[in-house]
Amino acid sequence: MLNIINRKTLLAYTEKYPQAKYALFEWYYEFLKSGFKTFHELKAV
Repeated sequence: MLNIINRKTLLAYTEKYPQAKYALFEWYYEFLKSGFKTFHELKAV
């Protein structure tokens, strides 16, 4: 997986904006499952 956004940054953001927490983590875990290996693969989506 690409380390574009790491979990630590996401946690800090959710502390600042708690109403976005569930949506961000849903996106994060979907991204983990996708298995992009390169930035080019990510951009193709």
